[in-house]
Amino acid sequence: MSSIEEKNTKGSTEGTNNIIQNASQRAYKNANSYFENNIGVFNIYDVFVCILIITVFPYYILNVSDISFVRDTNPHEAKLLDLIDHYKNNKFILSFTGPYALYILSVLSTYNLRYVSLVFTTGTLLNIYLSLRRSNINILFSIIPIVSIGYIAPFQELSSEISIDVIFIYLLTQVIYFWNTLRIQNVYATLKIARQSFILSILVGLLMSTKFIGLMTWLWIMAMSVIQFWNLISDITLPSGRIFKIVLAKFFFLFTIPFLVFSVMEYEQIRSWETDSPEYSQYMSSIFQTYLRGVEQVPTTVNYGAVIRIRHLNSLGGYLTSHNETYPGGSREQLVTVSDIEDTEWNKWILEPSDNFDLNNNIDESHHVVLRHKMTSKLLRVSSAKPPISEQEYDKEVSCTGNAEYVGDRDEYWRLETTKLHEPLRNNIKIQLRNVGQNCQLVSHDIRLTAKWGKNEQEVLCLEPATQQFSTWEVIVVEQSPLKNDTKLEPFGIDKSMLSFTGKEAWKLILEVLQRQFRYDYFVQNYKLEGMKIAQWPFILNNDPFAMHCWFSSIVAIVVYVGWVAIQCIRINPWDNDDDNDKLASLSTLIFNETAFECFLGWLFHFIIFSKAKHDNLDIVSYLPSYILGEILFAYVVYSLYSWKHATLTVWVVYVSILMYRARR
Repeated sequence: MSSIEEKNTKGSTEGTNNIIQNASQRAYKNANSYFENNIGVFNIYDVFVCILIITVFPYYILNVSDISFVRDTNPHEAKLLDLIDHYKNNKFILSFTGPYALYILSVLSTYNLRYVSLVFTTGTLLNIYLSLRRSNINILFSIIPIVSIGYIAPFQELSSEISIDVIFIYLLTQVIYFWNTLRIQNVYATLKIARQSFILSILVGLLMSTKFIGLMTWLWIMAMSVIQFWNLISDITLPSGRIFKIVLAKFFFLFTIPFLVFSVMEYEQIRSWETDSPEYSQYMSSIFQTYLRGVEQVPTTVNYGAVIRIRHLNSLGGYLTSHNETYPGGSREQLVTVSDIEDTEWNKWILEPSDNFDLNNNIDESHHVVLRHKMTSKLLRVSSAKPPISEQEYDKEVSCTGNAEYVGDRDEYWRLETTKLHEPLRNNIKIQLRNVGQNCQLVSHDIRLTAKWGKNEQEVLCLEPATQQFSTWEVIVVEQSPLKNDTKLEPFGIDKSMLSFTGKEAWKLILEVLQRQFRYDYFVQNYKLEGMKIAQWPFILNNDPFAMHCWFSSIVAIVVYVGWVAIQCIRINPWDNDDDNDKLASLSTLIFNETAFECFLGWLFHFIIFSKAKHDNLDIVSYLPSYILGEILFAYVVYSLYSWKHATLTVWVVYVSILMYRARR
């Protein structure tokens, strides 16, 4: 593709004088060159192709393919339908799904949702075609990625499935279309730029509210905006006032409105929750639970005889629990774990004094207490045995021992260390539990016990020194102490009627929902589930050679582009004073440089984020955003090769013909 530049130095391209301007020090690109050269203008043939797309693809899916629209729902669809039902009934939900997607699907008839998916995927193909035409790609070459994307099995299956991914990829291609439209606008048409930027910003915000990977799309748009601004100021003839207006009209919208739309959608979702769903809310913090269940009256202090829950703050649910089962090794005493389940008698503990303290005294760090398991009447203790899973030399096993008459010894004594010295123990206070006999702190972590005897729950152990992140717990009062009659009460929680968008409580709730949704996706829905490795996504093998080409062409375009960039970097000679080095390329090369880099950057942003996932239980449709950007890049690469030398088209025609011939065999 570097030969494109050679061709353009030998012969001028139409409109070149409108693209390249010469200053005393260097050549620069006219900021309005795309508009002045009528780049991306549609014609009557585009209307004809658009009609073909919106008729041929649905006809093929409905009448030619083997896909059925009346089959039973699969597990993914059933799960999404359950979320939609919660959303319709204003019930609290935790999911890796944005509120906008649920809103769209909730207003539609369940029976028609699969046909709605077909409408969205058809619209996706239409957006891709129009985006390529906005980038001045020939009609024939704009159709190539349409055929490839529409032919692959994941896209066809998505067209007949109840899914939020169809909404996401449709909005993503809308974002790409409006971005390419914004590129070719007249830089002196401030209102038109502002209008296009506003629409683009709204779409990005809705994209973020559909799936959280939309945050990567926002970062991608912001990165491209910065690059485009750098190219804009290279035109030294553009007045500073005009640059300021463009920045105000474009970047202000793109950098602020998506966040505002996303925040409003999240806030409205929180405001809509009228009914608690314990199967989800058990993973939320105590303060969040009061928002769903109502403000509580809690004791100002926690006294001996109170029944409490002890919650591990670094875990998703995280309730200290004991079961009427024993460890298979070590001390062979009663099992202690951290469980996600909130509403169970097995996570309740009774606070008792270790010696003859006045039962009416407030509990503070100077006291030694014992924790008696309410269901089994045994005491929480630490022994010198190694934990069953970690088995580290200095880690100690936590278990329950004794009976209802056992008062405990030093291994059963605990100090409740608070953030302030001698601060009275009260409801929802953050503490660390130090065992007196073994001089270690109670901790838990993500490592889970086996399902056979440990119920697949988190391991609890005692160690010193302990990281504060893993050793911080919260005291939650379940029943007040019957030994103290004059306990004072105070309100605790967030009053839903007092919530406002600008208040800090609302933002705390929004941030907690986002955080818990990510943790819920891993710790509950996808824990120890395996799927296709993320690194294998771009390399799916298929018995159909043409389908394999359609899938591989995306990654081939990425490899070719990276190779081309590497060659250009190697050819750079900063010590060469030849005047030709200061000349800019032609219009076609400038468009390719911009659009190809944007597609590569978009492919990278939407793919690399999945490498940070803690599990591989992700469906291949999660790769479709990157795949689509790679296919758009493929169209740019093939068209650039054709523009350089028409004979290269013959190579592609022969290649595709061989694949189709083999596919029919």
